[in-house]
Amino acid sequence: SKKGRFMLSIYEAQKEILENSTPLQRVEVIPIELGLNRVLSQNISATFDMPRFDNSAMDGYGIKMEDVGKDLKLIRKELAGDKNLSIQTGETIKIMTGAKVDSSIEAVVPIEFVKVNGDKILIPNDVKNRANIRPQGEEFKKGDVLIKKGDVLDKNRISLLASLGITHIEVFAKPRVLVIPTGNEIKNHYENINEVQHFNSSSLYFKFEELADVTILPIVGDKIEEIKSKIDTTYDLILTTGGV
Repeated sequence: SKKGRFMLSIYEAQKEILENSTPLQRVEVIPIELGLNRVLSQNISATFDMPRFDNSAMDGYGIKMEDVGKDLKLIRKELAGDKNLSIQTGETIKIMTGAKVDSSIEAVVPIEFVKVNGDKILIPNDVKNRANIRPQGEEFKKGDVLIKKGDVLDKNRISLLASLGITHIEVFAKPRVLVIPTGNEIKNHYENINEVQHFNSSSLYFKFEELADVTILPIVGDKIEEIKSKIDTTYDLILTTGGV
């Protein structure tokens, strides 16, 4: 070490490794179904507004504000995905959550707040303009960066990709990692050991690393030439476990 010590703290070691490492630039294109725990190599931006149109936040009745407190004629029930229908003064439509709200509708009154008498709907007096209408682009707008380069994909982000209609993504290729376990006293967890030996638990840990492609070699003894013979510089990272 530069400080003249034989041992580095874990933080010093991490710092030296990062300062002397070159980030990998290899990329590959994969379907989003294989994206869990992969690292994005480019920003993902919205290709449209979300919601894509004004829509109802509740099951209720679409009205004009001048009709607050009045009996209105029910002209239609509108479901999510239905073609939009406009209303005139004195009219209302029953509109379901997620259904597109026509520009003629100025508020949506939840069904539990109205009184129904045949095709007549009594609207309460305390209705606010634009009540229960989710405006276009409320969640995000076209062009917004939703996932950044370098982000690790989790289930929520993959669901977001699907909601954007994205089928494939560009990610950084997984680094190839070689693990060389060393030590004459080390045995695998399925072997018998004596009182001066230990089980090799640290190497098994790397087997479950999802951010890299890991190769774990059989346990190598403490002879330096044997250890050197196992080093393969085609890997991006070589890790040794033990006192080497």
